[in-house]
Amino acid sequence: MPDSAPAQLQLAQLYVAMQDNKAAEAALKKALTIQPDLVEAKIAQARLAAQAGHEDQALKITRGIQQQQNKLAVGFELEGDLLSQKDAAAAAKAYDKALTNQESSQLMIKLHEALTRSKNEKQAEKRINDWLKKHPTDAITRTYLAGIHLAKKQYDPAIKQYQAILAQHPEHAATLNNLAWIYQQQKNPAALEFAEKAHQQAPGAPAIMDTLGWILIEQGQAQRGVTLLEKAVSILPEAAEIRYHYAVGLSRAGDQSKARKELEHLLANEQPFPQREEARKLLDTL
Repeated sequence: MPDSAPAQLQLAQLYVAMQDNKAAEAALKKALTIQPDLVEAKIAQARLAAQAGHEDQALKITRGIQQQQNKLAVGFELEGDLLSQKDAAAAAKAYDKALTNQESSQLMIKLHEALTRSKNEKQAEKRINDWLKKHPTDAITRTYLAGIHLAKKQYDPAIKQYQAILAQHPEHAATLNNLAWIYQQQKNPAALEFAEKAHQQAPGAPAIMDTLGWILIEQGQAQRGVTLLEKAVSILPEAAEIRYHYAVGLSRAGDQSKARKELEHLLANEQPFPQREEARKLLDTL
């Protein structure tokens, strides 16, 4: 391999992949001897130091990058990454500086996460909403924010974000699927329409089959729902929630024997899932 800084950096990356950190450190040191301003090598040094538990050394390297390249985001983003688990407030400040230097969805999301972890939820909400006003076509950040609302069962704000994504990407299967799921929770009959559209876009996706199949079962079309869920189970046999939906569908379609076997198999496994108690109750009735 040629004795150049980029070649040594490539060699270091190979050593990292082989989990030979000592050799990686030596290659990075050699790269920086040849080219002291090679930022990528310094970033790799900082990450190796952090991985080895030398956080102070990693931060020292990172702040050296910031001094060397104070107009780049990378040094500040790396500082945020290093601090994110132990000092979310300090990480937020670092991400904020990185975002000032370079606007990106990734940095906005990291900033929002750090602000939220530092118990500054109002500021986190303001920053991400201001960002989306400035970047209305940023589907990555919208999807992230919609997912936050969905996890908190804040359905109306989630719908708002998903609808904004669909206005730009009307055939986005995951967004259609998530909207279908939310509408089903709200007992909105539009759930079936969105689930059908999602399935048309991604007919082989088991999560989408599960959503559509469960909606069909809940809306009285058990036989078609069971067909979809059976296929989803064959693709993801360990997905407990899908198997539960399948068992309910079998029961409602009149196949009590098969429903009982599915529930017994499901409950024999200690894997937790939200409907475990409902599954026990259903098994008791069969």
